[in-house]
Amino acid sequence: MRAYHLAHHGEPALPHQADTFPLERFADKVDFSAWSAAFAADAVRLGLMQGIEDRKFAPKDAVTRAQAAAVIERLLDALNWMS
Repeated sequence: MRAYHLAHHGEPALPHQADTFPLERFADKVDFSAWSAAFAADAVRLGLMQGIEDRKFAPKDAVTRAQAAAVIERLLDALNWMS
């Protein structure tokens, strides 16, 4: 999310929302750390992250290279930096 906000010259495309409503669809929503939930909700809201199978987000799991690459690709696409 920091890269997304920085690319918009410090102005977020969506106002930062403290609510975590986008996380409600995930069965493991209670596993988010207090500091990370709003940022994860923003990433879901912007379509950068979608979670994994079985309605899970797995916020405490390690990220694979493929998952990181998918998020980076979505970020670059959201910023119109890819054709």
